[in-house]
Amino acid sequence: MSRMEKRLRAFNELVALRYRLYNGLFLELPFEDLADTGVLLPLFAKACREKLAAGQSPRDIVEAFFQDHPTHAKFSEKMRVLFTFVQFVERQVVLFDALEDAAFEKVNDMIGPGTLDHLLARLDSPTDRAAFREKLKDYRIRIVLTAHPTQFYPETILAIITDLSEAIRDNRLDQIHSLLLQMGKTRFRYLSSPSPLDEAKCLLWYLENVFYPTIPQIQSRLHSARNDASDAAEDDLSPWALAPKIELGFWPGGDRDGNPNVTAETTLKVAHMLNASLLELYLRDIHALGRRLTFEGTAEKLAAIRDRLQEALHQTLLSKASGPAGTTYGSPEDLLADLESMRDDLISRHQGLFLESLDNLIHKVNLFGFHFASLDLRQASDVHGEALAGLLPILCRENHQLSDWAIAVNRYAALPSSEKLTLLNALLEAAWKAPKAKPTSWENPVADTLESLRAVRPIQDRNGEKGLNRYVISHTSSAHNVLEVMLLARMAGLGADSLALDIIPLFETIEDLRNAGSIMTDLYANSHYRRHLTNRKNAQTIMLGFSDGTKDGGYLAANWSIYTSKRALTEISRANGITAVFFDGRGGPPARGGGNTHKFYRSLGEPIEHTEIQLTVQGQTISSNFGTPASARFNLEQLFTAGIEPTLFPDDGGSDLSADDCGLLQEMSELGGEAYRALKNHPLFLPYLEEMTPLDYFNRLNIASRPVRRRTGGQRRFEDLRAIPFVGAWSQMKQNIPGFYGFGFALNRLIQAGRKEELHDLYERSLFFRTLVENAMMSLRKSFFPLTQYIGEDVRFGEFWKLIYGEATDSRDRLKEITGQKRLLENSPTVRESIRIREAIVLPILTVQQFALQEVREAATSGVLPEPGTPESQRLATLEKLIVRSMPANINASRNSA
Repeated sequence: MSRMEKRLRAFNELVALRYRLYNGLFLELPFEDLADTGVLLPLFAKACREKLAAGQSPRDIVEAFFQDHPTHAKFSEKMRVLFTFVQFVERQVVLFDALEDAAFEKVNDMIGPGTLDHLLARLDSPTDRAAFREKLKDYRIRIVLTAHPTQFYPETILAIITDLSEAIRDNRLDQIHSLLLQMGKTRFRYLSSPSPLDEAKCLLWYLENVFYPTIPQIQSRLHSARNDASDAAEDDLSPWALAPKIELGFWPGGDRDGNPNVTAETTLKVAHMLNASLLELYLRDIHALGRRLTFEGTAEKLAAIRDRLQEALHQTLLSKASGPAGTTYGSPEDLLADLESMRDDLISRHQGLFLESLDNLIHKVNLFGFHFASLDLRQASDVHGEALAGLLPILCRENHQLSDWAIAVNRYAALPSSEKLTLLNALLEAAWKAPKAKPTSWENPVADTLESLRAVRPIQDRNGEKGLNRYVISHTSSAHNVLEVMLLARMAGLGADSLALDIIPLFETIEDLRNAGSIMTDLYANSHYRRHLTNRKNAQTIMLGFSDGTKDGGYLAANWSIYTSKRALTEISRANGITAVFFDGRGGPPARGGGNTHKFYRSLGEPIEHTEIQLTVQGQTISSNFGTPASARFNLEQLFTAGIEPTLFPDDGGSDLSADDCGLLQEMSELGGEAYRALKNHPLFLPYLEEMTPLDYFNRLNIASRPVRRRTGGQRRFEDLRAIPFVGAWSQMKQNIPGFYGFGFALNRLIQAGRKEELHDLYERSLFFRTLVENAMMSLRKSFFPLTQYIGEDVRFGEFWKLIYGEATDSRDRLKEITGQKRLLENSPTVRESIRIREAIVLPILTVQQFALQEVREAATSGVLPEPGTPESQRLATLEKLIVRSMPANINASRNSA
């Protein structure tokens, strides 16, 4: 039996079969008339499957179902049943999540390809071991947790899922039953939209319960492997000799782009929260060590460390400055020095007893410092321009030597980019004092931008420089966008000569990606910015956005544009003596850079800089990939080895693209982009999104502090629509066009030109293309057009729906044709089966959602809006509430749908 067959068998036994068994326990959940629902839901699910396949509309299915069950004839009775269906299904999704989490180590090959065990087993020669040690010197990965609105589980539900997974793993039926009862009585959603601080607290659960215990284990393995691979006796074998190889980033509280709810005060509170949480965890570990390190001399040292940590925590909680020297810890280096002294004592006097437990704490302090996760600041470039337009006149008034630039300063917003660069260079060169004025209105971009930068120093003073040392500029379109942040930082008092802040341009749209090379060339040639890079060890982090790139240019064009941009930026940076570090803005689904992420990084090859891998992780992708220590360890190892193995074992193949390969991919990109742009520019594209999908209902979900659109009021524009609700709306419709649209069109053209074998050969040889194909297959496998087939008969949107359906059919057929697969994801049977069961679980509520959308649309197109307070108005409000309530379970079931 092959490994793949063993994993599928384990999945069927430990997940699929157990789901059918444990699902019966839901019959005793404390819902009103649950026994009735437990009978009706399977009947309704069967009707949905059969009647959608027969071409019936969701509204016809729902109405026919209630005709067959006349005891629920009244509208209020129908709604009660449908809302209970939603409650039932969203808890079924949680059960399935818990079952997959419990079976993770059996279903996944924990020592197979991509794991540390597999990598280390391959180091069978001195040459391999030396190369591994060399690569390990500068290599690292960074996981940046974001608070984008696709995480529906509050902390209480996350804790239940964790406990339920453990109970299922141990087959403790009584506890499973109790936890299901608890889940039935626990609220699944926020009553109001969470604040940025609430979002940070939710993600803190993962830091404390998953990453804190898991990452040090990986670091310890790497430390041991590094030393085992050493042939030099003089190497430092201490746990802190190896720099952190896995770092955590954190966006809640610092990401201001389009989120007016994030203020400088929020940033400071989140930084304090991270510091306090970490110190409490350290103290917990110190107390645990105290039960073992009871030896004379060692116990006293441990008690002194505990007292100083307790004082540091006390000062953080009271937001006090650091206390007198010796009473607290001013830096993690001070703490490490004390731990090192105690470690030496253990080795020299106590035979190294319990050394492993102490070393585990040392690894934690080495990894997490006093910051836990590094906050990033992010803001859009146009906001910086507005802030400078308000600040520069103040600067000139308070610094008379700058009066020569008064005319340019007063019309800064209207200056062309070249003149802005000239002015910014002159202001950076001149000696002046920062503006004394402190605007008080938070609505003013001057105040918000300046105060957010002023928060950097106190955070670095308490949490260390890693606490906050990066500033991301969204929508970077020119070199002047970067210099604006340098100038603003100087105005905020962060230093003219040594700015302890990495400035990160973010390129998102297809046009921005094309222009990225020339922008970075201009920056590298700028003397002020070059001095800044010298102070930052000649490393430049560049962020690339998958989400907006796909929204702008389609799946193929975005992925290929990012690949070619990385190659060009690597070449430009190397030519200038700069190390490029790529930071990828990824979401969960393939449409936003998700899917088989680690395979993407394995596929990049030497032409792309990969001393570091950095990416955002968000929403339900955090809970699905990093929800338990086992899944977190597996996925972190897969990502970590993705940037090492191609260097150590280049003969593995699949990562290098020839000139002919690039030419073929370029053709596909252009053809796919052409098809997607034709759809996006279709006059019905935006109306279809707004009128036929649940797009506008994302604002009512109470799952995020960030608005769905970048701008509110005025005429609606496609460019103001955020990528998450854009992708999520297509996912709710089970159409998923951002994850495949244009692929079928491109392949059709090339196959018709007689290039089928060329495409098949590229699929077999190129891991990059294979990953593109498999991720598109995932998007198509999660699409289900019978759900919306009724739209094909719509007078206005029928032909548009058929256009989408035709491309989905072509993409599915052509992908199978060039890969030789008879079914989508044939080579990933456990993934395919997981998707099949999850989609079956949520099909009833997707049908309910479409029913409600049909009812609401009919009322809207009648031209007569009901008077507020009337029965018809209340009926519509109930239907709209049903739409909103049906959305979270679908996103959670898909695990990477938004």
